[in-house]
Amino acid sequence: VIACGKKTTNKDLNAKMDNVIVKVMDSVYSNQAYSRSTLETAMKTTKDSLDFYKGLQTLSSICFIGGNIDSALLTAGQVIAFTDRQKLTEPTHLLRSLAYNSIGNCFAHIRKQDSALYYYKKALDSYSLSGEAKKMPDLYINIADMYTRKGDYSQSALYFRKALSVTDSLRMGEHFEFPIYVGLAQLYMELR
Repeated sequence: VIACGKKTTNKDLNAKMDNVIVKVMDSVYSNQAYSRSTLETAMKTTKDSLDFYKGLQTLSSICFIGGNIDSALLTAGQVIAFTDRQKLTEPTHLLRSLAYNSIGNCFAHIRKQDSALYYYKKALDSYSLSGEAKKMPDLYINIADMYTRKGDYSQSALYFRKALSVTDSLRMGEHFEFPIYVGLAQLYMELR
């Protein structure tokens, strides 16, 4: 692709979709219609299938935030189906992990802890193959929360401690320590 005498690479196009996703997620709570239309426009114009499905996964998140659980499940399922047809690389593992996490969130929202736990663990498995680490604490926290809801406090404590360990090793304490300690406090209150 040539624009204004400058060659645009696939990496530039991927960065563009990633920038759109950041932009729409920044405004999703204040203007969902804008977020959705901006994302759908970007999805229509992208030539890269991975970018299209990144957009679709983001649409799943927007549906979840808007309370459209059925649509969120459907779109996340379409993302999983796409990754099933692809050679699993680090980027497809990451996308797959996000989709599994979205499905887990949907099941957690409707209080189906066993199903949520199943998908959160699948998200963790995929994420561990993605070459990324910054979302690992989130996944551990989600799993720990489901174990707390199920009354399996020893497993819950194990996953909260894993989240804390990863947070410490990544030096991300300011982002994750509060939810981890709140989760542990809730767990300890349940044990009283």
